[in-house]
Amino acid sequence: MPPPDPAPQDPACDGPDLRARRGLHVTLCAAGAVPDETRDEMYALFARAYDGTDRTRFETDLAAKRDVLLLRTGDGRIAGFTTLAVFDETDQGQPIRCVFSGDTLVDPACWGTQALNFAWIRHIASIRAEAPDIPLYWLLISKGFRTYRYLSTFARHYVPGPDGPGDPALAVLRDRLAARLFGAAFDPARGVVSYAPPRDRLTPALADLPRTGRAATEARRFVRLNPGYASGEELVCLCPLDPDNMRPFARRLYARALS
Repeated sequence: MPPPDPAPQDPACDGPDLRARRGLHVTLCAAGAVPDETRDEMYALFARAYDGTDRTRFETDLAAKRDVLLLRTGDGRIAGFTTLAVFDETDQGQPIRCVFSGDTLVDPACWGTQALNFAWIRHIASIRAEAPDIPLYWLLISKGFRTYRYLSTFARHYVPGPDGPGDPALAVLRDRLAARLFGAAFDPARGVVSYAPPRDRLTPALADLPRTGRAATEARRFVRLNPGYASGEELVCLCPLDPDNMRPFARRLYARALS
C-alpha cells in the first residue's frame, strides 16, 4: 500500500505532519505561531467541551505554552489539540526537565483515534533528544477521567496511581512542580488545583461517567482521587518519561522516533 499523501499544514507552522490516518492528521506548531483562524477553531472546540470558559484566559494559557499539536480532519477542520510547555527544574540538586500538558481535547466524533496520542509520543521523543542525559517528566492536570486514563495506557508508574498515592519521592516532586506553576491554587493535601470562583469545568454530558466495563472502573478510581472534578478541580499527576516506564506500544513508537 502506498504511503498516505502528506497532510496539509498551517502556513505559519514549521513542524512536519506527525500522523496521517483515515483522513486525520496531526501537525506541530509553535504556540506563538498558531494562526488566528486556527485559534478560533481551537477555542470553539474548547467552549463546546467546557462550561465557564473565558477567551482571554484561554489565550493567556496558550501564550504560556511552547508547542501545539493539532489534530485535523481530511478537510482541514480542527478535531482536537494538545498544548505543551517545557521547563527546567532540579530534583535533589540534579537538573531535570518537565513537559507540562495543558489543554487537551478531541472532538467526540473522533474519539477512538490514536493519531494525537501517537503524535504526542513521537514529539516527546524529540523533546528528549534536545537533552538526552537529563531526566524528563510529564506533568499532567486532569479535569476528567478520560485525560487521567492516558497515564495508565501510556505508563507503568505515575502519581497518583489508581490504587494510592504511589512513589513518595515522585509525589514530593509533583507537589513542588505544581506549587511552582499554580501557587496557592494547588492543594498538596488533595493533589488538586482549584480556583474560587470555579473556572472551566466539563459540560454535564462530558462529565457523566460510564456505568459499565473497564472504563467505569477507571472512572471510579479517578473520582476517588478527584471528587470535585465536576466543579472544575484538576488532579495533578506526574510521570517519569523514561523508556523503561513506558508501556510496550509507547516504547516502540518512542524508540522509532529516536532512531
